[in-house]
Amino acid sequence: MNVTLNKQEVRLAKFIANQRAEFNKHSGVKEAKVGKQNSSVIEFEGMCGEIAFCKIFNIYPDLRVEVVTQFNDDGDCTYKSKRVDVKTTSYKNGKLLTAPWKKDNVDFYALMIGESPTYEFKGFADANELKSKDKLKFLGYNKVYCMEQHQLIKDI
Repeated sequence: MNVTLNKQEVRLAKFIANQRAEFNKHSGVKEAKVGKQNSSVIEFEGMCGEIAFCKIFNIYPDLRVEVVTQFNDDGDCTYKSKRVDVKTTSYKNGKLLTAPWKKDNVDFYALMIGESPTYEFKGFADANELKSKDKLKFLGYNKVYCMEQHQLIKDI
């Protein structure tokens, strides 16, 4: 499933991403990014991916601007009464990744591929399945939980 965000949705993503980045900076939140990517680009593309996912499934994204830690992260939206954490990458063959130290409170993860303004939904992973020992892989920086696109399910 592909979706292209309109100008207003991209503007909303940029605004929320900037607000979250500034709020985190002023709140003393330590960056937890993996890799060399620019944090502002990560925030923006992540927010675009969340809005794109929500647009596909006709639901609202969580637009809160507050400190989210590994202990109070309850995902990006609710779909079919399940909390979903949307992960976004620009790599066409990208994998669904999450950090092993993250103790979030989500039921499912979703993978979006693309760059603003166009994204493609690749599938879901049950949080317990993704966070199993056999999914822990070293991808160049640290070990992360990882699922390939062909391992994802299309609906929950």
